[in-house]
Amino acid sequence: PIRKFRVQAEGGTSCRISFRIPRWAKGVNRILVNGEDMGLSAQPDTWAVLEREWQADDVIEISLPFSLEFRPVDEENPDIAALCFGPVVLAADKMSLLDGDMEHPEEWITCIDEKQMLFRTAPGHVCPYPQAVRTFRPYYKIPVMEWYFMYVRFQQR
Repeated sequence: PIRKFRVQAEGGTSCRISFRIPRWAKGVNRILVNGEDMGLSAQPDTWAVLEREWQADDVIEISLPFSLEFRPVDEENPDIAALCFGPVVLAADKMSLLDGDMEHPEEWITCIDEKQMLFRTAPGHVCPYPQAVRTFRPYYKIPVMEWYFMYVRFQQR
């Protein structure tokens, strides 16, 4: 997603504006000022600092693309993980034992509805049912009293 900020300052005001780049922002993060790429290093889990002379109504655009990532529940259980899309925790529709590359979920989990942030596993990744699939959706969209599974288990390799 792209976020836009409009600077409200007296013309010719010099100051520093810092933006935290979240840990999950692992794609190509870009910062534009008035449509011009600032060429800043916007690495995950750091601060991007814009220091310049600001004019009234300067526009800052920040693009932090979301990506899929499995986050293990803890160090002692690396085979139990939650699927996240950027900062959004996704929950599975059914209990799952998955067989797939935890480091590259985008290779076997695809978006089936971008607006609703719905994702589905490809067949062959739900054990022991080769034709089964699992659907993931944002945790915050799950209605009260509906079953969901925040964490999935991975088959030991």
